Amino acid sequence: MQWTYYFLEILRDTSGDSFKRNSGSVRKIDTFFSKKPKLGSDNRQNESSISTSVPNSDHRNNLAIDIPCTNTLSASKSEQKNDSHINFDYSSDIGCFIGSKSIENSSKANLLEKHWMPPINYEFPFCVVTKNGKQTKKYAQRSHLNKFHWLVLSHKDQGLYCKYCALFASGSGGRVQTNTPLKRLVKQPLKAFDDLLGEKGSLLTHQRNKYHQISVEAGKSFLVTYHNPDLNVANQVCKQRMAQVKENRDRLRPIVSTIVLCGRQNIPLRGHRDDGKIILNVDKNEQNSVVANQEGNFRALLRFRIESGDSNLRQHLEVANSNATYISKTVQNELIDTCKDLIQEAILARVKEAKLFSLIFDETTDISHTEQLSLSIRYFYNGVIKEDFLTFCDAYEMIHFEDARAERRLTGVELSRIVEDLCFKFDIDLAWCVGIGTDSCSVMTSETKGAVHELSKNATNAKRCPCNNHILNNSLAKSSKVSACRNASATMRKVVAFANASAKRHKVFEEELEGMALQGICETR
Repeated sequence: MQWTYYFLEILRDTSGDSFKRNSGSVRKIDTFFSKKPKLGSDNRQNESSISTSVPNSDHRNNLAIDIPCTNTLSASKSEQKNDSHINFDYSSDIGCFIGSKSIENSSKANLLEKHWMPPINYEFPFCVVTKNGKQTKKYAQRSHLNKFHWLVLSHKDQGLYCKYCALFASGSGGRVQTNTPLKRLVKQPLKAFDDLLGEKGSLLTHQRNKYHQISVEAGKSFLVTYHNPDLNVANQVCKQRMAQVKENRDRLRPIVSTIVLCGRQNIPLRGHRDDGKIILNVDKNEQNSVVANQEGNFRALLRFRIESGDSNLRQHLEVANSNATYISKTVQNELIDTCKDLIQEAILARVKEAKLFSLIFDETTDISHTEQLSLSIRYFYNGVIKEDFLTFCDAYEMIHFEDARAERRLTGVELSRIVEDLCFKFDIDLAWCVGIGTDSCSVMTSETKGAVHELSKNATNAKRCPCNNHILNNSLAKSSKVSACRNASATMRKVVAFANASAKRHKVFEEELEGMALQGICETR
């Protein structure tokens, strides 16, 4: 996959910025990337005589989660108690941007093209209407979103918005100017769901407004210029600006490509001295004795690119200020995180297209004494079975606990909750899960409170599939109940230990077996 292309797409918003800056200015690499606000829950206020509410159900169905956002109010006590342990990113919820003074172009494009959509089992908000002394619930429906292309649902505000008017109507910064007081569907969510359709309904009435039609045209024009910067009037008028855009991209391209290369080849980036500018004109003996022994692989590869004739990279490192080289360890981490996000998005897109999938997860302690839980996903895509690693997480950091003083225990119940939270974070619907792959330890396979048993309560269509690496171990565990098999296994262990204890005996066995050595039985596989 051409990761460089994706990085250039991300850098589109700063295409006019020059790398040449004053010596006192400091600008971080994160200004080149859109900052994703996070979704939060707030207290919903009733509209006039119509009271709105959300159906009571599990938080994973109605997404009533306590997540920080740009404009958040404190949630109700019950919501805080149930959902205080979940923090997930819903950056495409338009409710997070209502009231913002300025929105980046990348965020606008994301809200217009990839706005947040409620999952399959999402319970839509409703309002309670009193008519003739009888209360009736009126729900927002998915059919409303399908019928009107401009209509979106905000989980944060539990109401409906017009995505074009909310971004381009009534405001500064190049938006459409109007004297009409804008409230519902624009600055405020529409929570009255009892009169949406019909000639005098709220949705058709809004669609006929002049400012709505102008906002739709403004939104479509914005997407055209966003995806084709050459069509931007500013770019067409200012040739110097376009030349600077091309120069900036040429400077960043080798840096991004080098990081992607290290990631693909599993090469560590850091060295003993990774700070400061790369010294290009040094004596060969001095370079071999001092610089090369201290610098990491990333800086060494950049130096190798320059020696191989990369003139753009050489010019960038020679001309750029010390705070604008974009080769520091901080920039490396941010670019690696961006690569991670792009890879996860590509995998999740394929999974959603395939629909059916299986989850594979396991937890173990790494060399830094961190309890890591790995999550992989297996699916059928374009006639090929794919098995992709999705993420790592610190299992103890994600344990749900109410008492901070209580001991953290990694039980089967907690493992299943961690996997459910990760699936919820990546918008993976467990209803389409058809398989769960784990090892055969008791915390995973216990029929009372094992991780597979607990996870199967939500993934009702999933069947447990033992890890293929543990097939022999599982067979020996079952056959050990038979005394003859148990004795044969013990004898086999003694023979292998006897053969491998001496180099001479090992050589004899290898000659008798025609080049094949005796392999010991792994304790876990």
